Amino acid sequence: MVRRVFMLYADASKYYLQYLSAQERSEDTLEGYEKDYRVFRGFIEDVFNGPVYIEDVTRDNLENYMIYLKEKRKLAPRSRNRYISSIRSLFEYAEDKGWIEKNVASKVKDAKVPEDQKVTLTEDEVDQLINEIDKPLLKTLVIFMYRTGLRITSAINLRLEDVDLDAGTITACIKEGKIITIHISEKLYPTLVEYLKSIRDSDSPYFFATKKTGRVSPAYMNAQLRAAVKRLGWNKKVTSHTLRRSFATNLLRNGVELPYISKLLGHESVKTTMIYLNILSDDLKEAINKL
Repeated sequence: MVRRVFMLYADASKYYLQYLSAQERSEDTLEGYEKDYRVFRGFIEDVFNGPVYIEDVTRDNLENYMIYLKEKRKLAPRSRNRYISSIRSLFEYAEDKGWIEKNVASKVKDAKVPEDQKVTLTEDEVDQLINEIDKPLLKTLVIFMYRTGLRITSAINLRLEDVDLDAGTITACIKEGKIITIHISEKLYPTLVEYLKSIRDSDSPYFFATKKTGRVSPAYMNAQLRAAVKRLGWNKKVTSHTLRRSFATNLLRNGVELPYISKLLGHESVKTTMIYLNILSDDLKEAINKL
């Protein structure tokens, strides 16, 4: 007979984070999970008026937590879903370890996310955006992200040795430790040469590095994009992820087949790639007229 282990929620989340670290999850991922677990700990210990064992957390507690995230913290549906997804992962681990009898979090439904128009930029708009950014480092990073389709976290975590100009390749770590090799395009190559020769001024091991901190943060990148969009007078929300979506959509518009785009994005399924594509009515009109 297996002896039950009574585990406090605070300890369970700590051990799970240690497990994720041993699985080589990125620092950004670990920080995100740690924040999610800290927020839930504040909520659940307030409910129980003190430390709580993870096995005592009920489905009702978790559903009330979703209400709390909406009404008290004013979080959007996607953000609430990310918080509860982190909790599901923890409870799945706790069930596997024998700390709880069943994963009550698996029954908690996600908040409904309203469909909105995916924002993409045309090739001309990308050029306008690049020209509007006056900081050479960030200008290079925008060009890099648009020409590779990499996520911001993958791009800023690249080290110098990951970018091999002689071989014409980039070795990048994408989601969950998956490694992909990207070929440097003819349009991107001279930009990277110029960056290393004349722009980069840092002893940091990271490829994209400021002189002061040795890193570029996603928040700083997105703030600069918002400022550029405001100066351009555009009425659209542009983030670093918009560059990845624009990369995929413009490849499609230029005749690249979906399986190739999926491969370039590092997706395992074409269905995932479809989420990134912004197929407008003009694209559909042009497509039907090709028959």
